Amino acid sequence: MNNSYLIPFSAFNALPTKKSVSSDADTFFESWNNRPFQLRQFLTELEKVDGFGDILLGNSPAEDREAFLNLLIIEDKIRNEELFWSLFGYLFSLTDLNSVYIENIIEMVKRYDRHKVHLNKKQQWANQIYNVPTGRDNTKVRGILDKYNRDTDITVYRGFLVRKDTGEQIRESNDKNSDEYLNQKTGLGLSYSVNKDVAIAFATRWTSMKLVANMLRLGESKFANFNEELSKIGILNWEETPISRFVELIQENSDSVVIETFQELIKNGLENRKERYEEFDSSYMNFGVRSVLGTYKVKKIDILMPINLSNQNEFVILPENAKLIRYDFLTSKQIYDAKGIHDFKENKT
Repeated sequence: MNNSYLIPFSAFNALPTKKSVSSDADTFFESWNNRPFQLRQFLTELEKVDGFGDILLGNSPAEDREAFLNLLIIEDKIRNEELFWSLFGYLFSLTDLNSVYIENIIEMVKRYDRHKVHLNKKQQWANQIYNVPTGRDNTKVRGILDKYNRDTDITVYRGFLVRKDTGEQIRESNDKNSDEYLNQKTGLGLSYSVNKDVAIAFATRWTSMKLVANMLRLGESKFANFNEELSKIGILNWEETPISRFVELIQENSDSVVIETFQELIKNGLENRKERYEEFDSSYMNFGVRSVLGTYKVKKIDILMPINLSNQNEFVILPENAKLIRYDFLTSKQIYDAKGIHDFKENKT
């Protein structure tokens, strides 16, 4: 799955106003509109195009992000469907931008009715660049889809964050009789998984509470008298301590050596995120933010493309087509036990 399952960014960022793509890139992509698509030839030629480079092996995360933004700018020049879904699927899987530039992405996939291309073709094309250097079969997720008819509801999951301390509303309406009750308002994104544990991993990975959980996991071996210091502030069993109580204890014991260490860890994590991602929203790095697991229903026909990077069983879906059946705030234990996003060795349903 793409690394972008959840990141604390604003969902509707505008593309950088000064950003542009070279005329050579325009000419390159337009030239492929009138040529049979040959993947390896395309990738060889793409290496020479400014703003894309060697997307196969040579790009850094920042360069992959740059290439994805360039695709958003230049996509209207692309009419070759296989080229579009191949490039979009691959760059989408590499970047942490599934919850950013949502309006731009929706506009892009709907242009020229791209979203109406048969799912089997999109599934094949979206994964084929990834398969070139690795030699892996990245299409196993199709086996999950084969179980369903085109109009069958499939249960999928998405992890996201909500700033509970600011009173953010997750649904468009909390009235169960409203047509908007199943529509999500906060935590929108395009990446979902059929594996609940994957969604939990992404819901927790860059939160203050997960940083604290990692500290607790390593604390006893790294810090002298760690458990004793925890007990001094009332934390006897972190896994069974409600998050709300844990936050209170942290805020009430700022002079504790353990809490000082936690706060330093959080500060370093925030600085790292801001340095790596210019779209990063630092308001999500505090203890008023909660990790949420959303459960959705989506029809097979409405899935844009499946991607299976790191066996994450990802479905890319437009938010308008994913109906929010329920959501649950993750417990302390769920956060503590959450896997890393690349820890999924086998496909799970």
